[in-house]
Amino acid sequence: MPRSRNAGMTRNFARSGRRRVVAWEASRPQRSTPCGTTAPQLAIRGGGRLPYAVTAVFAAVLCAAVLVLPAPAFGALSLLGQWGSAGTGDGQFGVPVGIVVANGSVYVSDQRGKTPLIQRFGLSGSFLGKWAAPSQPVGGEPFQVSADRAGDIYVVEEPNNLGVEKFSPTGARSTGWNGTGTPSGVFLEPRGVVAGNGNVYVSDYHNRVAEFTEAGAFIRQWGSAGSGPGQFSAPDHMALDAVGNLYVLDKGNSRIEKFDANGAFLAQWGMSNPNGTLAPASVYGATGIAVGPSGFVYVTNNYRFEIQKFTSGGQLVTVYPSGSGGVSFRPSDLAFDPLGNMFVVADQRVLKFAESSGAGLPAPVLGKSVNVRPVSGRVFVSLKGRRFVPLTGERQLAVGAILDTSRGTVRLTSAANTRGAIQSGDFSAGVFQVLQPRRLGGLTDLNLTGGSFRRCSARAGRSAGAVQLSSRVIRRLRGKARGRFRTRGRYSAATVRGTVWDTIDRCDGTLTRVQSGVVVVRDLRKRRNITLRAGKSYLAKA
Repeated sequence: MPRSRNAGMTRNFARSGRRRVVAWEASRPQRSTPCGTTAPQLAIRGGGRLPYAVTAVFAAVLCAAVLVLPAPAFGALSLLGQWGSAGTGDGQFGVPVGIVVANGSVYVSDQRGKTPLIQRFGLSGSFLGKWAAPSQPVGGEPFQVSADRAGDIYVVEEPNNLGVEKFSPTGARSTGWNGTGTPSGVFLEPRGVVAGNGNVYVSDYHNRVAEFTEAGAFIRQWGSAGSGPGQFSAPDHMALDAVGNLYVLDKGNSRIEKFDANGAFLAQWGMSNPNGTLAPASVYGATGIAVGPSGFVYVTNNYRFEIQKFTSGGQLVTVYPSGSGGVSFRPSDLAFDPLGNMFVVADQRVLKFAESSGAGLPAPVLGKSVNVRPVSGRVFVSLKGRRFVPLTGERQLAVGAILDTSRGTVRLTSAANTRGAIQSGDFSAGVFQVLQPRRLGGLTDLNLTGGSFRRCSARAGRSAGAVQLSSRVIRRLRGKARGRFRTRGRYSAATVRGTVWDTIDRCDGTLTRVQSGVVVVRDLRKRRNITLRAGKSYLAKA
């Protein structure tokens, strides 16, 4: 039988001294193989065809010989709401491409022909306003949209080298710039912008990322054309995590690159397989990226009609395919509110989802992040000095966060060293800031905060001329922990390794009370240590 001109390849097999040739014929009907590819029916030279079952096994062996692909873990989403439709009216979209949640609002960048817009919505979809972007009479199209810690909005625009525009939360333009520090002095094709750690990062399709102050002053840039670490091929949307690491969607190389805040390369992932097939963790076709409140990295894959969820190190955790939450979607970008609700731009809509629980968290990082989850009651969290919001589930927080457990209990897990060991404790009855100086190893500080000592009044003591402060309680914290934790009050600090204890700031001093285990109290005024065992207490006097 003459070989089909559509045959992809031939294979020779020797059996019992006879030579048989098996040919792939791509023009024949194809069936799925266990590798997720398709396999044509195999023809045997001399007449006849192998059964499809044999074909599938043969193709699977070839596929597995190149690479064994892990099956993705499909996650579940709950649809909380949706809004938008195709059109040019308020709340309608042309080509929505970017989304950010800030100021209790949802901002969407929309490439709407000659009148591109930024539209603002409430968290449930109520239309709050809009403004043209860019502000110049002759401009380009908006791409990614971001917000800084103060709530100001940044929009990157292309073409025409317009660069970055900065607006107030209601759309009043405050500044804009297009310089990158290169000899040309302008962006060539800016596509991504992200703010949030005090600076602003801009990606240029011409293979560079530039860093600026929030006022637009150039700081640094990095990148060059290529596929090596720290190189780019059409870098696009970007995201920042809680500790300042930058994630860049390197679109031309179909990968995610991770850098620290100064542009040093840290990691990469998402590349296609060597044989050209798309593994579940491949980000080929990705268009948007965001870091959720729990520290996971999320990617919208417009080509594969799905949302991919990775750890901060690039391990695929789960995939949310179109149809999750009972709604089909082709996602372009996504963002999160402080409670972890997911807002997805898909087609001409905004979809609001909640993730199913139990997905786990990335491991805490020594000196950088801790993991928390509410155990009972109501727990609140404040990040970077912002207002308190409810803690409704597991979450990874940057060191420096403040937790309010006045009406509940939180379980806090921190890194015990740099080798992956962790330590946990339950804390309640107070407000505290989480700190973890790296120089102290795994010691995790819980500093009592809040309350006012201005109401502390002195009264006459029993002896002449003596003055005595009241025992009024100003603030407190209860702990039950295993590992190296230290609660720090106004006048003393209590270091533990596995115990139950209370630290109570009063007008007359800081009282440490031990229910079980052993606590070492540091009297900050007397500069000496006191060891307490179960049933004992110590007052470091004011």
